[in-house]
Amino acid sequence: MNWNDLKIVLAIHRTGSVSGAARTLGIDQSTAARRLAAIERDVGETLFLRSPQGLTANDAGRVAVDEALVIEKRAERLLDRLPHKRGLPSGSVRLLSNPWLLTQLAAQGLSALRAEYPEIELVMIADTQRRGIAAGETDLSLWFELAPRDGEFATPICEVPYVVFAPEGRDPDAVPWMTVWNVKERIEPMRWVSNSVGLDVKFALKTNDPPALLAAIRAGLGKALIPACIGAVTPGVTRVPGIDPVKRRMHLHAHPDLVQTPRIQATMAWIRTVAPTAFADPGDITV
Repeated sequence: MNWNDLKIVLAIHRTGSVSGAARTLGIDQSTAARRLAAIERDVGETLFLRSPQGLTANDAGRVAVDEALVIEKRAERLLDRLPHKRGLPSGSVRLLSNPWLLTQLAAQGLSALRAEYPEIELVMIADTQRRGIAAGETDLSLWFELAPRDGEFATPICEVPYVVFAPEGRDPDAVPWMTVWNVKERIEPMRWVSNSVGLDVKFALKTNDPPALLAAIRAGLGKALIPACIGAVTPGVTRVPGIDPVKRRMHLHAHPDLVQTPRIQATMAWIRTVAPTAFADPGDITV
């Protein structure tokens, strides 16, 4: 059995399609399909079923994914332990988080990582849904209120202040409220909205995407609680005075088997260094 064929199994499991797997591995779609057919022929089983969400592993596929993850982690640990790898940290690091968090990190600090660790290939995976670090889908992730699970290593990184912004030139009291939306009401901005605004008002917009709220504020649709780091630098919006910031604690989660490897340690150190400034209120930063 060819390890490259097992990589296809993992990539399809992670992306949900043969085309997505091909893009992830840098090969063409026909090659990806051929490798999937080869491993299914070797094991004598179909490994994936089509579903509305894409290709989903069946019972045989889940066994193949589990075993492929073990091989992948062993290969990564081998590379980390080889003598010629003990110079600059190298290898791929998959970082999962909300899209706006990754955008802010990329804009504010990615050049520093590239300058210090040019051999690290950072793969940013934007998703609002948590994925299993222990299952090997990601190496690191950044979340706010989510507690560690499945043996994850987690450490606090920084506080991210949220403040209320309204359309520039408009009376904040004259525009309706908009809000982040979470049916479980367990995230800090939603708790603040529940306590300070109430949930029985008619919101002009509910969304789980802060940049969408920010765009709606610019368009004059209403006011909302927004991360200060992106709101304060956006033209066409203004901070509403007299409302204290709402602070959220960001945590970095890591795969327990990889947390001590040089590439993960280097990436974690970079995040610890740049995040407090990247996610700070620009008005509070002193030069």
